[in-house]
Amino acid sequence: MKSPGFLTLAVATFALGVCAATVLFSVTESVLWRALPFAHPERLVVVWEKNLKRVDASSASLLNFADWRRRVQSVEGLAAMGSGDSRNLSSQGTGERVRVKRVSSGLFETLGVQPALGRTFRTDDEHAALTQPLIITDEFWHSHFAGSAAAVGQTLKLDGEPSTVVGVLPAGFHFEFTSDPAVFVPLVMDAPDARRETRELVVIGRIRSGASMAQANAEMQGIARQLASAYPRANGGWSAGVEDLREAFTKFYRRDLFLYLGFAGFVLVIACANVAGLLLVRSVGRQKEFALRTALGARAGDLWRLALAETAWIAVPGGVLGSLLAAWGVSAMRGLLPASMLLRSNGISMDLTALGFVLAVSMASAIAFAAAPAAMASKLNIETALRDGSKSVNVSPRISRRIDGLIAAEITLAFLLLFGAGLFVSSHARLHQVALGFDPHHVLTMRVSTGLSSRAESATMRETERRALEMAASTAGVQLAAVSSDLPLIGASAVHFVPSGQPRPAHGEEPYSLVRAVSPDYFNVMGMRLLQGRAFTDADSGSARRVAIVNQNLAHRIFGDENPVGRSLEILAGGASNVPAGTVLIVGLAPNIKEVDLNEVEFNDIYCPLAQNPVRAFYVAVKTSEQPDIMGPELRRALQSLVPDGAVYDVATMDGRIDGSLAGPRFNLAMVSFFAGLAVLLAAVGVYGAISFSAAQRMREFGLRMALGAGRRSIVGITMARSGRLALVGAACGLVLSLVAGSMLQSALYLVPGKHGGVLYGVGIHDPASLAGSAALMLALASLAAIAPAIRASRVEPLAALRDDG
Repeated sequence: MKSPGFLTLAVATFALGVCAATVLFSVTESVLWRALPFAHPERLVVVWEKNLKRVDASSASLLNFADWRRRVQSVEGLAAMGSGDSRNLSSQGTGERVRVKRVSSGLFETLGVQPALGRTFRTDDEHAALTQPLIITDEFWHSHFAGSAAAVGQTLKLDGEPSTVVGVLPAGFHFEFTSDPAVFVPLVMDAPDARRETRELVVIGRIRSGASMAQANAEMQGIARQLASAYPRANGGWSAGVEDLREAFTKFYRRDLFLYLGFAGFVLVIACANVAGLLLVRSVGRQKEFALRTALGARAGDLWRLALAETAWIAVPGGVLGSLLAAWGVSAMRGLLPASMLLRSNGISMDLTALGFVLAVSMASAIAFAAAPAAMASKLNIETALRDGSKSVNVSPRISRRIDGLIAAEITLAFLLLFGAGLFVSSHARLHQVALGFDPHHVLTMRVSTGLSSRAESATMRETERRALEMAASTAGVQLAAVSSDLPLIGASAVHFVPSGQPRPAHGEEPYSLVRAVSPDYFNVMGMRLLQGRAFTDADSGSARRVAIVNQNLAHRIFGDENPVGRSLEILAGGASNVPAGTVLIVGLAPNIKEVDLNEVEFNDIYCPLAQNPVRAFYVAVKTSEQPDIMGPELRRALQSLVPDGAVYDVATMDGRIDGSLAGPRFNLAMVSFFAGLAVLLAAVGVYGAISFSAAQRMREFGLRMALGAGRRSIVGITMARSGRLALVGAACGLVLSLVAGSMLQSALYLVPGKHGGVLYGVGIHDPASLAGSAALMLALASLAAIAPAIRASRVEPLAALRDDG
């Protein structure tokens, strides 16, 4: 308490390290390790189908799930759910888009969830009927029915089909392992178009009491072999297996979270090393006190107890302050995380596990902090330390080397984080420069759900699309208008195909492509110049010969260097519902575009005329002569009047969609830069402490040098040289560590198709600019941190420094 400046700096340094580590520990624990909020979550499993040739997990097919449910013994309560999608919900002449998920009977019972009102789905709900039942969430219940019990039994229209509310889920219900819908509909088990080749279901079960994961895996593999023998065309080469439900869905986030957690750990290590260094510097002025205690009979254990008691004044307040900062940091992290970047992000919080982590770190740090001053005190020369007027510091070369090694390690870790930040900066800059394949400027887009039922005639859908196109084109400020089933950066449905005139691949190995239905002016609106052939015209009507345009990637993979125009593709059954099976003639070649993300592999793309492949929900895209976002409300109102039972939503400019796709990389950059900044700041504090300690240790030497004629600049130069050596050694070690770590982690940092996306794009792991910039910045900061101690050393009075020797 007599050294408030020292106490404040030490506590703040430690608190920053604890805060960084606790925030990332809380995020990692919440996402990866925290149990799912269901009864006996350790027994919940997901059942995958596995392609034996690719050895990767896949969703399950409806018909295989039906067979599993009848045969499996070691897994009980087997249930399935489809991927969520948006559908049109209308009531009393007003329409909106809601998130819907198809689930089988027994799903909520398997999870141990009981409805707050009504019932869950029964097996007789799994058959197609004129009126389908609905289960709604508590939030939907309150927003649409004001929490009234009369909601059960109410009839709504879902995609034009009558649907009756039969149940309301309890408040606070969340899947956590997948996105939450607003409405649930039953999975239809006897769908006439169901095919074993179509794998789109997530199957969940519960390991039966007394059974093991190994037994369940063995049984599922046996059932898969039986099905492969019974249905060789659809199931040949496929197996099945079970996996812990929580681990199955969170494993895709391990790479990013462990990367951030490692960065935060580096910051904590640097902070702890700094506090230890500060304590050493403080101990310099207390050598006489320690010597006096020893002379009066204090033993090594007594000095350790004293050191622990004093460091507790740093570790305990630092831990408390760090946990308070971490609580704020966790809330800030939850708010800053881009939507859908992390599964379970809504549940990120500090809990007892995180507080236990803080307590463990604080206790371990207190012991570590006490080690250095206690060890130094126990090795003092009592006679020298007690000599009156002594202001020199007698520390063994061994301790000095350890201090230098500690500071060099700090600089090494700071260099590593700084280099990582440099890579992310370069990567982010390159993402802004990536070739999109289209021109996003002055393009406004919005999604239109017509509200038509699945039984609507193609002619009705075509008429709605035609009227929407005319309405958009006639809006003031619109230069061109187009309609398409999907847009760039959103993705599209997929179809399998085979090129006409080439050997047919084995079943299941046919190439696939994304497919998009577009109106004639789509390529002009998107600024996509066709490389060969022609665009679609009004002559490509529903009664005309089916045609298509393919992209460069598909053309090169299928036809090599040959001109694809004039060739044909056979679209296979089972793909996009709006693109029927049959042969299409290729009439044009389009450039490759970014389909899902800016950092991605090139996809195969097939474009088909919208008139030949009408859809019930589509995007309207317009090229404007003024700022497109200004026109959004007017165009949206006009289109909404066209579909009174439908919905117009997802209004955004293409520039805005690109900016949204950069949200993840921006967050990565912000995180790494934050940790790098903390590390560099703390490393600078460490250099300051080391140089201050060194200057105090050499005070008599400096006094002697000045008595013999050395100038103040010479003393400053000697002190700065020591800082430079520490920075050079640390930077050199950091360089080596960066190269080694980069070689080991590059498969985790870059895009691996089929496994995970990349956090770095367009920059090499050995980027020379990042390496050189990191080294230069560390040297500069080390020099700045050493200036104050160097100036203090140069101001020593020679007589005062030499007074030790009488």
